[in-house]
This record gives sequence, structure tokens and C-alpha cells, in this order.
Amino acid sequence: KESASSSSSSKSSSFLRRHVVLPVSDVLNAIASMNYRQLTLQLLSLTLIVTSALMIWKSLCLYTHSESPVVVVLSGSMEPAFKRGDILFLSLNKKKGSRKNSTENEEYDEERTRVGEIIVFSIDGRDIPIVHRVIKSHFHPSSSSFAASASAAAAEKDKDEDVATHRGGGASSSSSSDRSDDRSGNESVSSSSSFKHEMLTKGDNNYMDDIGLYAPGQKWLNEKHVMGRTVGYLPHVGKATILMNDHPMIKYGLILILGLLVISGKEG
Repeated sequence: KESASSSSSSKSSSFLRRHVVLPVSDVLNAIASMNYRQLTLQLLSLTLIVTSALMIWKSLCLYTHSESPVVVVLSGSMEPAFKRGDILFLSLNKKKGSRKNSTENEEYDEERTRVGEIIVFSIDGRDIPIVHRVIKSHFHPSSSSFAASASAAAAEKDKDEDVATHRGGGASSSSSSDRSDDRSGNESVSSSSSFKHEMLTKGDNNYMDDIGLYAPGQKWLNEKHVMGRTVGYLPHVGKATILMNDHPMIKYGLILILGLLVISGKEG
């Protein structure tokens, strides 16, 4: 037994020496043999790679209108739709549709999230966003809409009283009817802007909705909480990201090794 354990330890040490220690020492020797000009050029190459990656990421953010266009599923709450380790592609671009209550069947851009869509949302006080499905939604009057409607009603009442005082007969009735038509038109135009869209989410693999995950006292999500709507995914590709998040030393080691390889690489 002692001989078997000693042989296994010697094999593991030889493996580490051959595949870890020697390559790292070769890279360090290559960096040490460089002159100032070569080292500066390699550092510029490393900076260019990092800058290019950031530019690609920011371009994706601008194109999708999402602050995080690519995310990794970290739990199994959305199984069987998405599993742990899947990569999701998000977007907040406007969606084309047709206006149902319009006589001309014109197309319009719709920004609100619909029931059944899988979204990624952030909660105040939580660092990690959540990937769940919208199960309910409604429009709720905002607090500013009540104040605006009250002030508008008071202003219209004052105008009606002034007109009734200075005018009479058919002229006053026609002007008041015109104003009522204007009021109804303004109300119809501003009705959608005075209501906020609220949603309730739930994981497909969960028994209860997400009210318990929201901030204290919060029962609904708003559009401001939505980071993106799922438009595509890649299965199992993000498991390496989960491994690096669970073991940060692996992530830092890979970054260090990649940086050393870029710096030590010599151009022909």
C-alpha cells in the first residue's frame, strides 16, 4: 500500500512539473530575455486585446440596448427551458407589432414586456440578476398621473367658469363642447404615458412566484428592473464560467497564464 501511494504521488508531481512548472518557467525566461522594446510591444499587444474585447462588449450593449447582453444561468429554477450553465442572449430592442384598436392596422414599436417572455431582471439590494418568466402583468396608475389629472381638471373648471361668465348662449355651448373634445383627445393620448407597467415573475421549476425574492415591500416589477429579454441561448457553454465563479483562484490563474503567454510571444 505504501509503495502504491508513493508511486501515485510521484506521478502527480511529475505531471505538475511537466505541464505546469516547466511551461511557466519557460514563459518567465522568455520574458526575462526580452529587451525594453520587445517588452513594450508585447504589453501594447496585451492592451490592444483587452481594449478590443471591451469595445466588442460595449458594441453589443449599444446594439441590444441591454446593459448585459450575455448572461449565464446559475441555477436550475428555469428547467427544463434552461439549465444551469446555459448562456442566454438578451435584448431590449423595440418589437414590431400591429395596433389592434386602429382602423388602419398600422405597425408600431412596443417596448413593454409581455406575459410568457423570459426576462433577466435585477432587484435592489441583490448583486446577481435573476432569470425567470413573466406570468402576470397589468398597468397601474402612477402617482404623478393623479396629480396631473387633478390639476388639469381644476384648470378646465376655471376655464369653464370664466367662459360661462363672459359668454352666453350658443357660443358658450359650442366652445365648451370644443374644449371637451380637446380634453378627451388629450386624455386618450396621455393615458398610456400616465400608467406604469407592472409584472410578476416565476421560475418554471419553482412552486411559488418571485414576490419573496423582491425587495421588502415590493410586489411587482417595473420595466426599469428588466435588464433584457431572452432571444437565444447556447446550452452548457457557460459551465466554465460557473467553475471560475465557484473557484476564483482558477479564474485568476487563467488570466495570469494568458497574460504571460501574450507577453512572452515573439513576433517573427
